[in-house]
Amino acid sequence: MQPLAESFGVEIESNDTSEAEQVLLTAQAEVAAASPEVLAPVAVPNTVHPPLNLTKIDLLKRKVTLSLQKKKIEPIQARVAVVFDASGSMYHLYRKGIVQEAFERILAIASAFDDNGELDVWFFAKDFLRAPSITARDFENYIERTYTLGSKGGTNNEPPVMQDVIRKYTIEEPDVKMPTYIIFFSDGGVSQKGKIMRLITESSTKNLFWQFVGLGQANYGILEKLDDMTGRFIDNADFFALDDISKISDEELYDRLLTEFPGWIKEARAKGILA
Repeated sequence: MQPLAESFGVEIESNDTSEAEQVLLTAQAEVAAASPEVLAPVAVPNTVHPPLNLTKIDLLKRKVTLSLQKKKIEPIQARVAVVFDASGSMYHLYRKGIVQEAFERILAIASAFDDNGELDVWFFAKDFLRAPSITARDFENYIERTYTLGSKGGTNNEPPVMQDVIRKYTIEEPDVKMPTYIIFFSDGGVSQKGKIMRLITESSTKNLFWQFVGLGQANYGILEKLDDMTGRFIDNADFFALDDISKISDEELYDRLLTEFPGWIKEARAKGILA
């Protein structure tokens, strides 16, 4: 041990073996620290996230949220329904897939508002159809799978489908704590003024808000005069028309759809319609 210690420049007495060993170990450690070594590779955590499988509805839902944020409106919790005109004059919009696109844009609102992301759907012409409710899990080709009237849809008859919507949310599934947003698409030919006025007026005490949307330049009758309608407990309906819904951006559509409904929620709570 002594010769080896002396090779590191350490002089020791022959009887200091244990001390020499300690000095030697210290010297070896200092040499090792000063010597270049190839460092073992350090494992780097994998920070690459798996790709997000966002659907078209997910992307549209983000735009709904952005529209609310832009208006400085808190997130909304509500049931959402859509009613589609299925009269014969609407056939070309169904055939071109424009109604499916409109359906998907409304489904995104339901995904943002409803606890289960569920959208309730109706079609109407002379008669009406309460279609199966739907979520974003099974939205593809929904209109094609459920719309059965085709070019033989017939004429408009709004009151029966409006009565069924009211029945579902006030008799079959009442929930006084939850607002219900009904988006009602029509391409005109609205003629039953008296019955429509009565249904809107009677439902003004309920937790229902009607958003009528016109498709194209047409005669919308009483829908164009909702602001002048008297006798309601609360203003519970709005209307606007679009020349071509397929050409309006998602952002503009959501901005317009969310103009009146949030304000109605506040007033409905203030007047005791919503518990």
